[in-house]
Amino acid sequence: MYLWSAVKDFFEENDRSLPDIFIENLTCQEMVDIYSWILTITEIFDNTFIYSVIEDKNIPIEHYENPVKAFNAGEIEAFRHGLKQFKINNTIIPQLTLFVGQNRIEFDYRMGENWGAQQVEALFEFLALIKDRAPSAKIIQADEGYYDRPNTIFTSVFEEYYKRRSAGSGSQ
Repeated sequence: MYLWSAVKDFFEENDRSLPDIFIENLTCQEMVDIYSWILTITEIFDNTFIYSVIEDKNIPIEHYENPVKAFNAGEIEAFRHGLKQFKINNTIIPQLTLFVGQNRIEFDYRMGENWGAQQVEALFEFLALIKDRAPSAKIIQADEGYYDRPNTIFTSVFEEYYKRRSAGSGSQ
């Protein structure tokens, strides 16, 4: 319940925005590893096309074995796609959209009734599993369009969750 009471303002009321969670300070290999891992627990939600710089046209994402490798090699532009709902610790995380950009992966989500204490706990565990794969990563949250003004409460609550989890005491 600690997590929910600390961060519910970032999830509870659907204000029609799509807040962002940024996973920053990633190496190219960490980006590849994280993206590959994510696709072992969920799938791409929609028919996604990505822009090939080399072919100068949109190409189905399935054309690439790992589109993050192609992005890191400069073969394609930054890309975004939806993720199907998935479970962490037997709790469904509401639908996320994934974006791959320069040294970062980000997620956006729709606030509202699909979020509660269990879903936020599962989301924080999902983010912690990402941080396990990229220990130097910085994880921040910001309102849609306000990357330059991250929510310090979310960041500090996540960092505390991660520290407690690493020490073996969980989020309680």
